[in-house]
Amino acid sequence: MQQFRPTPQINRYPKVVIFASLFTAAIVVGVLFRLFTPSTSPVPENLPVLIPTPSAVHPKLTLNWKTTELPPTKQSKTYSHPTNAVSQGFIDRLVSQLHFTPQHKIDTKTTDILYVNGSKSLTINQPSGPLTFVDSSSLSPIKTGFRQADMDRLVMDKLQTLLDISAPLKVASTPRYYTGDQSVAAEIAQSVQYDFTVEIDGLPLISPSFTNYPITITLDNNLNLISLSIHGLFIPEGTGEVSKLFDFSQLQTIAPVAAQKLPSLHSTGTESQFESTSDVLLNVDDISLAYIYSESSQTLIPAFLLTGTAAPYGFRAVDTSYVVPATSN
Repeated sequence: MQQFRPTPQINRYPKVVIFASLFTAAIVVGVLFRLFTPSTSPVPENLPVLIPTPSAVHPKLTLNWKTTELPPTKQSKTYSHPTNAVSQGFIDRLVSQLHFTPQHKIDTKTTDILYVNGSKSLTINQPSGPLTFVDSSSLSPIKTGFRQADMDRLVMDKLQTLLDISAPLKVASTPRYYTGDQSVAAEIAQSVQYDFTVEIDGLPLISPSFTNYPITITLDNNLNLISLSIHGLFIPEGTGEVSKLFDFSQLQTIAPVAAQKLPSLHSTGTESQFESTSDVLLNVDDISLAYIYSESSQTLIPAFLLTGTAAPYGFRAVDTSYVVPATSN
C-alpha cells in the first residue's frame, strides 16, 4: 500500500479521516473524468475501495507462539447467508439523516453510490461496502475538550440515531482523542474516534478495516459528525450450525497457510512491506475468538484472532493482527 503523507490542508484530522478524504477526492475526480472524457475502454466495475481488504499476497509466514493458551470455548456456530446491515433501506435513511438530496447524487456509471454536498461526501461501494461519510470542513474551535465519563453514552446515542440498527452495538475499543492528527488527552482534544461492533454469541464481529471493527465514527467536540465508516457489518439469522473448534495443535498446522493479515491503522506505512516481502515472522502474544464474514461461502464463521508483532523480512516489527478460521465448516 502506498504511504500517504498528510498535507497542511488536511492534517487537522485523524489518519482514518485523512485516508477516507483522499480516496473520496480520488473517486470524485475519477467520476468527473469519466463523465466528461470520451473513452473507448469499458467502465471499471468498481470504484476504489476506501478500506482495504486483506492482502491477496501470501508471503511465507513463520509463527513464534509466545502463548499456547486458547480461549476456553470448544465449539461455536456458523451462520449462512447473514443479513448485510447496509441494505437499500438503511442507505436511504442514512442519506436523509446526513441531509443529502437527489440533487447531490453523482452518476458513477457503476453500481456504486456517491453523494457530494459541499464539504460532505458519502460513498458506498456496492454490493458489500465499505460505506464512508466524510465532512472535510473546518473543525470546531477547541473549547474544553471532552468529558470522558459521558463519551460512551453520547457517542452511542449519536450512532444509534444515525444508523437505527436492530442488533445491539458494543463499544469495541478505547476511544482515541486527537488534536489535528496527533493523539492527545481527552481534555484538550479536538475530535474523538470510536470503534463499534456487534456481538455474535458473545464474540465480537471483526472486519478487514484499518481498525479491525465494522464501524468507526469520528466526532468533534460539539458532537458534530466528522466521519463514519461501515465495512462488513453482517447480522446473523437463524439458529446457526454448531461447529467444533480447532485445538492448538490443529491451529499450529493451519495458521502458516491460512492466516490472513488485517490492515492496521497504526502501521499503514508498512503495509507495502508485507505485500512485497517473501517472509514474515509473527510473534503471537494473544489468541482470542471473534467472528468474521467469509465472502466465498457467504457465511459468518468463528476465527482465531492472533495479535502480536510481525516483521517483514528485513524490516522492523510492528503491532499487527492475523485471523485464522477456527473451524473447518
